[in-house]
Amino acid sequence: MAALIGLLASIPFLKGIPEGGDTFLHFYRLVQLDTLVGQGIIFSRWAPDLAYGYGYPIFNYYAPFSYYLAEFLHLLGLDLISAFLATFIVAFVGAAVFTYLWIRDLFGDIAGLVAAAMYTLSPYLMIDALQRGALAEHLALSLLPLILYAFRRLIVLGGWTYALIATLSYACLLLTHNITALIFTPILLAYILVISWQSKKQSASVWSGTMRSALPCLGFLILAIGITAFFWIPALFERELVQIIQSYGPIAFDFKTNFQNLAASLAPPFIWDPNLINRNVPIALSLFGLFLAFIGTVGTFRFYQWGDQRANVIFAAAVSLLSVFMTASLSEVVWNVLPLIAFVQFPWRFLGMATLFVALLAGAGADSLLRLTRPWPRLQTAIPAVLVGLVILYILPWQFADYSTTPPEATISASIAYEREFGTIGTTSTGEYLPVNVKQLPSPDPLIESAISRQLIEESLPSAAIIKEAIFKPLEYRLTVDSPEAFLAEFNTFFFEGWRAYIDGHLTSVRFSEPDGLIEVEVPAGEHQLLVQFESTTIRDIAKTLSFISLAALIIALIVWGKRPYRSPGYEALTPNSPTIPELGLIFIVLVSIFAGKWLFLDDNDSAIRRSR
Repeated sequence: MAALIGLLASIPFLKGIPEGGDTFLHFYRLVQLDTLVGQGIIFSRWAPDLAYGYGYPIFNYYAPFSYYLAEFLHLLGLDLISAFLATFIVAFVGAAVFTYLWIRDLFGDIAGLVAAAMYTLSPYLMIDALQRGALAEHLALSLLPLILYAFRRLIVLGGWTYALIATLSYACLLLTHNITALIFTPILLAYILVISWQSKKQSASVWSGTMRSALPCLGFLILAIGITAFFWIPALFERELVQIIQSYGPIAFDFKTNFQNLAASLAPPFIWDPNLINRNVPIALSLFGLFLAFIGTVGTFRFYQWGDQRANVIFAAAVSLLSVFMTASLSEVVWNVLPLIAFVQFPWRFLGMATLFVALLAGAGADSLLRLTRPWPRLQTAIPAVLVGLVILYILPWQFADYSTTPPEATISASIAYEREFGTIGTTSTGEYLPVNVKQLPSPDPLIESAISRQLIEESLPSAAIIKEAIFKPLEYRLTVDSPEAFLAEFNTFFFEGWRAYIDGHLTSVRFSEPDGLIEVEVPAGEHQLLVQFESTTIRDIAKTLSFISLAALIIALIVWGKRPYRSPGYEALTPNSPTIPELGLIFIVLVSIFAGKWLFLDDNDSAIRRSR
């Protein structure tokens, strides 16, 4: 049923390509990755066809896992556009299923289904997918409940299975979206400590018991960080090689200009106007979710003794309140002192964290309502379907989208044309990954459409020079040149650390032109073989070595530490409350009826939630 909730939440992606602000940026990154994979290059930090075809080190800085997932779906047989849209659908289904698993452990199946609906069908996730088209962040948000579920089970049940799931899911987060990982990691650390303390609070020594329970989790967390070192170490320590300040320096991306007040974070449903160009879709929490969260907070203290449920509810309430606080200008003093937080750009991103933990509280609210209505079995049977239905009805205005009238071409030339038309250099909004030596973009003519244009610039050759052989690959240029005089060979490629040049097999220096930062190599007179190729650097080699060591350490740790599952002394097993057939039937009817009504009527006709002024 949770998977069905995720599928129905993703219905807008079955109707076409929603025109989110970043949708086509992510799509053309996928086009670049697919082009590289098609040429046998599985992972490249350098995207040779981006930035108008002059090359762009985007995969050295921007986490690539979401594009690899889409590429995997493409290799399974989907065309590139379908694979791209399917990745959003996978994320919706994952968010629903993983939230269900996490909350079911705490409050039972019905609570898990309500929480899954509340998280998956939330304003934030809908805006992220439909209005922003933020593929990487959307996929990252779907991983968060899986990470919390796995680490909690690792603490209370142990076993190598949960250790592996916890490590790999957190590693996937680090490789999916840098900013979400930055925000979520402190929350995860706090959650591990809280659950460890709760599971050991009956021990003779609470502190030592807590640390013995938490340390294995922290160890696997460190291993996940180590496994992904090949990506994040260069991204962090090679920031000075690119114009990274453009990602948070301009006023539109400065956190100081993007705070929102409490009224905005609690904005009610709105009327979707299909004819508006600059539509204001509120980035807010679900008021119905907050209502259920209040019931859940009060109900947990009424129906549960101090234990796992209360600890999770208190933690979720604290994170939710803190997250809302971080969206408001009152928190600016905190933003000014936290390291790296400027990269978050938009304080309202914290509503993604609040949304997840409000879903936990809403699940507790559903459980409390079930307990309150035990004397009335018929009412109790209807409550799950009513709650899920209200969740869906509340979110309907956020489920509308503008669609692209023509599907994008999955070609490099279309990618470059899109960059030129909208000024999205390298499929980024501000060109933040342009090498620092690029002070001025080269002339846009002629249009660079394929690898053949990355050849030696003919104007840099002496008139009497002869190119006897020329082989141009995405990351490697080979030429045999015969020239009566020395010359400075210039290539249609931006210089970035890692490009190396060899003349007759001997390493030579690489320069860059001023002010456009193109690769230049001094070639002596005579006939010579010139090789220019993109290689690794010392810091990237260190990072890769650390990743391999961490992967080996994980395997060893799983073998050594993977003892038989155990049940923590402080763990309280839930009494199963599996939904009955009537309950499941009613939920199914409500789900299908509302979404069918939206698809068949609300999407294309005026109504109380969709009309033009």
